[in-house]
Amino acid sequence: KQEGIEALNSLESILFSHNDDNTPLWLWHYYNIKANLEEWNENLDEAINNYKKCISIPTLGAFEYGGTFVNMAITYRCKYIQQEVKKIGTINKSIKLGRLGLLLKQSVGDRDEMSVVLHNLALNILYKILNTSVEIRLCNEVLELTQEALSILDKTKSVKRLGMVLIENYIVKELLEIKNSDIVIKLETHMTTLGQSELNQLLNIYKEFKKTNKIKSLEFLEKILIDNEIRGSKITQTDYNQFTISLINKENLEKTKTIFLNHRLSFHEVIDKTELEKIQNCFFNENENLVKNNYLKKENN
Repeated sequence: KQEGIEALNSLESILFSHNDDNTPLWLWHYYNIKANLEEWNENLDEAINNYKKCISIPTLGAFEYGGTFVNMAITYRCKYIQQEVKKIGTINKSIKLGRLGLLLKQSVGDRDEMSVVLHNLALNILYKILNTSVEIRLCNEVLELTQEALSILDKTKSVKRLGMVLIENYIVKELLEIKNSDIVIKLETHMTTLGQSELNQLLNIYKEFKKTNKIKSLEFLEKILIDNEIRGSKITQTDYNQFTISLINKENLEKTKTIFLNHRLSFHEVIDKTELEKIQNCFFNENENLVKNNYLKKENN
């Protein structure tokens, strides 16, 4: 990341030291990379500003403008996901820009990136459906987008974003109550080939729809969720063959217990204060003489 920042700074100094000689494509690459970096740093508004600069550069082609619209649509989707109070205008903007990007990409026949473009537009729409009522029109659009993406990936023998396309297709078929057992089999088979970034994105959209009870659970995804969702844990004490681990909530405690048991590791839950008091009192009562002679006393639990 640091190398990228330094390279971008070098590019900036070269480009803007001779403004008259800069070609539109050089400037587009510069602002596009700058937007990507801002998005990486989660400065979404700044990323959008840089994408707008890409669009304002004249005499570019449908390939460049299409890519910018697709990228800006993704950023608006990320912004919508982060909003505590969801603003419908944000996700509508994402969908509108995604549709424009798709039209431009289709006009230049960019089949190599088409599955990515189709999946992102489908995901934009699904996030709108997630937080609003299920509109059949939008569901049919997602179905068409994902079916086309699957067809392209099959013809090109590519797996680019296949995991995302499959989960999007699964979700929309659940919403439309269309048989999807073949998609479930393909998705389960493909899971082991996913990179961490795509896996996280896949699990996120699956979890969100599952929370709303709009789709059925998939056993293999539930198992992966258990293995991937132990968050906020901290090892606080270590010994030769044991350690103490603190967790942020009871849900993660249960997941941790499951993982330990699956790997044949013993797991002992912390004793709360009331239980500890009972144990101590019982122990003192059974060793009354030691207590009387002050050989045994209670000290800081």
